[in-house]
Amino acid sequence: MSDVVIRCYSCESKMKARQELLGKVLKCPVCGVYMIIPKTGGDTIEPTPEQMKKIREMAQAKAAGKAGGVPSSGGGASAKAGAAAGGGSAPAQQPAWTGETLALSDVDGPVELVLPSEEHLQPAEHPTKLNPQYRYMVVGANTLIASWETGKGWQVEAGGKLVSAKRNAEALPKAGDFALVELQIAVEDGEKRLSKMRIFKLARQYSVTKLAGDENSVLSTITGTCGLMRPQKAALLNGLKTQFMRSVWADAKNLYDFLLNNDAHSCEVDG
Repeated sequence: MSDVVIRCYSCESKMKARQELLGKVLKCPVCGVYMIIPKTGGDTIEPTPEQMKKIREMAQAKAAGKAGGVPSSGGGASAKAGAAAGGGSAPAQQPAWTGETLALSDVDGPVELVLPSEEHLQPAEHPTKLNPQYRYMVVGANTLIASWETGKGWQVEAGGKLVSAKRNAEALPKAGDFALVELQIAVEDGEKRLSKMRIFKLARQYSVTKLAGDENSVLSTITGTCGLMRPQKAALLNGLKTQFMRSVWADAKNLYDFLLNNDAHSCEVDG
């Protein structure tokens, strides 16, 4: 069976889920919230407070079972055997994990809790590794936040200059409207020129903070493609003027015209 695309209700990250995860509860690998995956895929559902209480109890029980403190399966006989051997019963706050399910009114049928792991969810189709031949920029609602190039890593704007994102994590915003811009560079007659620009929307929460970690990790927070509003274009163009020779961006006529016009829908522009 093919994977289905789901979207986290909290950070809006898109990811691919295996068919067997439909109708279950999983923790988002991007922002860490528990989300209910509908049996049809698509947007996930936020658990109610009552559901979250049960989910936490189940998660604690399963984690305790994995650690060996509480039986991981077979709540009845296994628990009794453990009590007889140890002279007591399992703590009430950490009941034996029995693989029990949640009966949720929001979805069709019971929902099973699944602890997160890399094989459960994979990012939806998007770049998974920064291309060393390209340059990348992250823009906010009206500012250039960070830039990347091979050998330098992610650098964040601070006081009119670029500084290491790893050493200046406090300068990275935790929430907002963010776009990742991939700038593809071609060499023609020995001269560099922007040949294509692709634009990706990032999750509203905790996406930009990943710039301080592994340089590729921000790519996992891409939620889809997007266009750029005029303030974002102005910030991007200013970054291009600051970081590139004029011929690199000015000779890319289509791209330059795009940054000056009102097109807010195009997510890919050839130079």
